[in-house]
Amino acid sequence: MLIRPENEFQEKLLQAMQDDLNISKANAIIDNWISEASARIKSEQTPEFQQEMESNFNFIESLLGIGGMDPDEYFRIGFTDEDCDRIEKHLVQRQIYKKTKQYEKADEIRDYLMEMGVNIIDSRDGTKWEGTRLGPDTRRIKKYSTEGDSVTFCIYL
Repeated sequence: MLIRPENEFQEKLLQAMQDDLNISKANAIIDNWISEASARIKSEQTPEFQQEMESNFNFIESLLGIGGMDPDEYFRIGFTDEDCDRIEKHLVQRQIYKKTKQYEKADEIRDYLMEMGVNIIDSRDGTKWEGTRLGPDTRRIKKYSTEGDSVTFCIYL
Protein backbone atom coordinates (compact mmCIF):
# COMPACT_ATOMS: atom_id res chain seq x y z
CA MET A 1 0.00 0.00 0.00
CA LEU A 2 1.35 3.41 -0.97
CA ILE A 3 1.10 5.96 1.84
CA ARG A 4 0.68 9.56 0.71
CA PRO A 5 0.98 12.42 3.19
CA GLU A 6 -1.95 14.85 3.23
CA ASN A 7 -0.47 17.63 5.37
CA GLU A 8 2.75 19.01 6.85
CA PHE A 9 2.66 16.76 9.94
CA GLN A 10 2.35 13.64 7.80
CA GLU A 11 5.10 14.82 5.45
CA LYS A 12 7.49 15.41 8.37
CA LEU A 13 6.66 12.01 9.87
CA LEU A 14 7.23 10.24 6.57
CA GLN A 15 10.55 12.06 6.08
CA ALA A 16 11.69 10.95 9.54
CA MET A 17 10.94 7.34 8.69
CA GLN A 18 12.68 7.68 5.31
CA ASP A 19 15.74 8.98 7.19
CA ASP A 20 17.05 5.49 8.03
CA LEU A 21 13.90 4.73 10.09
CA ASN A 22 14.62 7.55 12.53
CA ILE A 23 12.01 6.51 15.11
CA SER A 24 13.34 8.99 17.68
CA LYS A 25 12.68 11.84 15.31
CA ALA A 26 9.28 10.35 14.41
CA ASN A 27 8.35 10.16 18.12
CA ALA A 28 9.38 13.80 18.58
CA ILE A 29 7.24 14.83 15.60
CA ILE A 30 4.25 12.92 16.98
CA ASP A 31 4.79 14.39 20.44
CA ASN A 32 4.93 17.94 19.03
CA TRP A 33 1.78 17.34 16.99
CA ILE A 34 -0.04 16.02 20.05
CA SER A 35 0.99 19.11 22.05
CA GLU A 36 -0.20 21.41 19.28
CA ALA A 37 -3.46 19.50 18.86
CA SER A 38 -4.07 19.63 22.61
CA ALA A 39 -3.65 23.40 22.54
CA ARG A 40 -6.03 23.72 19.58
CA ILE A 41 -8.74 21.31 20.70
CA LYS A 42 -10.70 23.83 22.79
CA SER A 43 -10.92 26.45 20.08
CA GLU A 44 -11.21 24.26 16.99
CA GLN A 45 -14.13 21.89 17.47
CA THR A 46 -14.84 21.98 13.75
CA PRO A 47 -15.45 19.11 11.33
CA GLU A 48 -12.22 20.08 9.54
CA PHE A 49 -10.20 19.80 12.74
CA GLN A 50 -11.78 16.44 13.59
CA GLN A 51 -11.04 15.21 10.05
CA GLU A 52 -7.42 16.36 10.35
CA MET A 53 -7.08 14.55 13.67
CA GLU A 54 -8.56 11.35 12.26
CA SER A 55 -6.40 11.59 9.15
CA ASN A 56 -3.25 12.02 11.24
CA PHE A 57 -4.09 9.12 13.55
CA ASN A 58 -4.84 6.91 10.56
CA PHE A 59 -1.56 7.98 8.96
CA ILE A 60 0.36 7.07 12.14
CA GLU A 61 -1.35 3.70 12.21
CA SER A 62 -0.67 3.04 8.52
CA LEU A 63 2.95 4.17 8.63
CA LEU A 64 4.04 2.80 12.00
CA GLY A 65 1.43 0.11 12.68
CA ILE A 66 0.46 1.66 15.99
CA GLY A 67 -2.54 3.48 17.34
CA GLY A 68 -5.33 1.32 15.96
CA MET A 69 -6.41 -0.28 19.21
CA ASP A 70 -8.90 1.11 21.65
CA PRO A 71 -6.70 3.43 23.74
CA ASP A 72 -7.63 1.72 26.99
CA GLU A 73 -6.52 -1.62 25.57
CA TYR A 74 -2.92 -0.42 25.27
CA PHE A 75 -2.75 0.02 29.00
CA ARG A 76 -4.08 -3.49 29.58
CA ILE A 77 -1.46 -5.27 27.52
CA GLY A 78 -0.02 -8.07 29.63
CA PHE A 79 -3.22 -8.60 31.63
CA THR A 80 -5.30 -11.71 30.98
CA ASP A 81 -9.08 -11.62 30.71
CA GLU A 82 -9.18 -13.17 34.19
CA ASP A 83 -6.92 -10.38 35.51
CA CYS A 84 -9.21 -7.76 33.98
CA ASP A 85 -12.32 -9.37 35.46
CA ARG A 86 -10.71 -9.55 38.90
CA ILE A 87 -9.59 -5.92 38.69
CA GLU A 88 -13.08 -4.80 37.64
CA LYS A 89 -14.62 -6.68 40.58
CA HIS A 90 -12.17 -5.01 42.96
CA LEU A 91 -13.04 -1.62 41.52
CA VAL A 92 -16.76 -2.25 42.01
CA GLN A 93 -16.11 -3.22 45.64
CA ARG A 94 -13.90 -0.16 46.09
CA GLN A 95 -16.71 2.08 44.82
CA ILE A 96 -19.11 0.48 47.32
CA TYR A 97 -16.66 1.16 50.12
CA LYS A 98 -16.23 4.76 49.02
CA LYS A 99 -19.98 5.33 48.82
CA THR A 100 -20.43 3.92 52.32
CA LYS A 101 -17.52 6.05 53.58
CA GLN A 102 -15.34 3.03 54.37
CA TYR A 103 -12.30 4.79 53.04
CA GLU A 104 -9.70 2.58 54.73
CA LYS A 105 -11.10 -0.49 52.97
CA ALA A 106 -11.25 1.41 49.69
CA ASP A 107 -7.61 2.41 50.16
CA GLU A 108 -6.67 -1.22 50.87
CA ILE A 109 -8.13 -2.24 47.52
CA ARG A 110 -6.30 0.63 45.80
CA ASP A 111 -3.02 -0.44 47.43
CA TYR A 112 -3.62 -4.09 46.50
CA LEU A 113 -4.28 -3.14 42.87
CA MET A 114 -1.17 -0.96 42.81
CA GLU A 115 0.84 -4.00 43.93
CA MET A 116 -0.70 -5.89 40.97
CA GLY A 117 0.61 -3.18 38.66
CA VAL A 118 -2.68 -1.32 38.29
CA ASN A 119 -3.06 2.45 38.35
CA ILE A 120 -6.55 3.66 39.28
CA ILE A 121 -7.86 6.80 37.63
CA ASP A 122 -10.82 8.37 39.41
CA SER A 123 -12.76 11.09 37.61
CA ARG A 124 -16.22 12.58 37.72
CA ASP A 125 -17.10 10.22 34.85
CA GLY A 126 -16.19 7.16 36.91
CA THR A 127 -13.18 5.02 37.62
CA LYS A 128 -10.85 3.59 34.98
CA TRP A 129 -7.70 1.61 35.35
CA GLU A 130 -4.51 1.06 33.43
CA GLY A 131 -1.62 -1.31 33.84
CA THR A 132 1.70 0.03 34.98
CA ARG A 133 3.58 -3.18 34.38
CA LEU A 134 5.02 -3.33 30.91
CA GLY A 135 7.48 -5.67 29.33
CA PRO A 136 11.19 -4.93 29.71
CA ASP A 137 11.45 -3.65 26.12
CA THR A 138 8.26 -1.59 26.30
CA ARG A 139 7.77 1.99 27.36
CA ARG A 140 4.67 4.12 27.37
CA ILE A 141 4.96 7.37 25.45
CA LYS A 142 1.44 8.80 25.32
CA LYS A 143 -2.15 7.69 25.60
CA TYR A 144 -4.63 8.72 22.93
CA SER A 145 -7.86 10.21 24.16
CA THR A 146 -10.11 12.94 22.86
CA GLU A 147 -12.04 13.21 26.11
CA GLY A 148 -11.89 16.49 27.95
CA ASP A 149 -9.67 19.33 26.83
CA SER A 150 -6.63 17.46 25.59
CA VAL A 151 -5.45 15.02 23.01
CA THR A 152 -2.96 12.35 23.89
CA PHE A 153 -1.81 9.26 22.06
CA CYS A 154 -0.44 5.99 23.33
CA ILE A 155 2.57 4.49 21.62
CA TYR A 156 4.38 1.35 22.69
CA LEU A 157 7.87 0.71 21.35
